[in-house]
Amino acid sequence: MRASEDDYMKYVSIGAFPNFMELKPQESAEAKVIYITGSRESAEWVVRRLRAIGYQVDHPIEVEASSSAIEEAVRIYLNTCDLLIIVSRIEPGSAPVFEAVSSALGRPLVENENARRLVEEYYYLYGMEETSNKGVFNVPEEAKTLIMLPEGAIVFANPKGPAPAVLLEEEGKYILCVPGTLLEVAEILEDEIDSYLRGLLGMNLSVTVHIMTKTWDETLLKRVIEEVSETAPWLFAQLKKSVFSREGWGVTVTVFSRSHDELYEKFAKGVRMVEDSLERRGVEYTRKNTDV
Repeated sequence: MRASEDDYMKYVSIGAFPNFMELKPQESAEAKVIYITGSRESAEWVVRRLRAIGYQVDHPIEVEASSSAIEEAVRIYLNTCDLLIIVSRIEPGSAPVFEAVSSALGRPLVENENARRLVEEYYYLYGMEETSNKGVFNVPEEAKTLIMLPEGAIVFANPKGPAPAVLLEEEGKYILCVPGTLLEVAEILEDEIDSYLRGLLGMNLSVTVHIMTKTWDETLLKRVIEEVSETAPWLFAQLKKSVFSREGWGVTVTVFSRSHDELYEKFAKGVRMVEDSLERRGVEYTRKNTDV
């Protein structure tokens, strides 16, 4: 398949930017996170993120990588929550999640135009990186499994892979399917779906700070993150590999709120908690910047 430069710009600019209906924020909402074997780390990241936003959510639930097992889980858990997130390795040639959700909701699998454009865009950019023949790209036959989605699906771009994230509404409840790697999950939820998930609860305010440490010991910093997450589930801390200095990793801290007063109270308290945890472990640090 050959594309011109104008076609490339079209794919990049169209993307998938759904216009959501006006939603009245809920005072509280319950979420469930299920994950396919092999995606536990990503599922736990999602759980911590949802808790920090304000969702009531238990530990993630493991499901076998088969359409029948996923379908059964969807039928069971969708009735017990407002938001069901499925974390799974969705790859070309193997997308049992889409088949399972389609069957559970009684919806046909149909070719999704936005998904097709995003998949084509991914393979176009991938082809440009792999070959010197600019403008030439091939979409593998097996990638069609990423384009056939349950009817009514809303599609979100995946900045790190070919498989899009998919959102479906079913009688006032929502199902969100996301790829299973931590890098993809973090990019999609933070950059593509963040405002929507926060909007359901009216958590439209947030503040983020990068606390730059002077250590490259990931295990030590993960203990800090686990400690503050257990003590204060409203605090979202993470080790982002894109945030570092010449001396060590940065711990990224984010809090969410409905009001400015609550936001700054959480922010001050949350940063202090992370700093205290670092100090108890003898980790030196500096605060890099704050983004409100």
